[in-house]
Amino acid sequence: MKSINYPHIVAHSEAIDNMSDAQVESLVEQFSREQPAVVAYLLGIYGDEFAEEDREWLFILGLKIWHIINQEYTKLPEINEIQIDSADEANDEMLNYLAEESDEGFAHFAEILLNEHPQRDLIEFALLSTVDEDIEEETDLEEDMRGLMFIALKTIIDVFDKNLA
Repeated sequence: MKSINYPHIVAHSEAIDNMSDAQVESLVEQFSREQPAVVAYLLGIYGDEFAEEDREWLFILGLKIWHIINQEYTKLPEINEIQIDSADEANDEMLNYLAEESDEGFAHFAEILLNEHPQRDLIEFALLSTVDEDIEEETDLEEDMRGLMFIALKTIIDVFDKNLA
């Protein structure tokens, strides 16, 4: 998948922020119809560990990532559960490693990821939307859920990147 640049990411994200409730509802219906496995993943990942508000934030961010990619490509392949599970397992190993890391270790990991991931700007968007300190002003996202949320979004990005290569 070609790398999507940050100005496009911001523009598509802000377009969703500026939509009416009816437009967002229509976009959610399209997302559910075109990518049912991705929607199920976002709504079901980590079970009861997420508060309702955290799950809603994860879903909105997942919707934005799908919308951003959907705007850059004319036809996205439908992602299936097996593809998501494969990416999720790889990212679970990363999550287990990061659970043992200090804040400095996580910052080092994030720097490496940003430099090496083929979708650097989408990964940066996911990081800024979940683990950045400024996000505290926008949401009551619990700190210990931020890493989990980032990994879930990275899984979605990884799956689309692999299937659009």
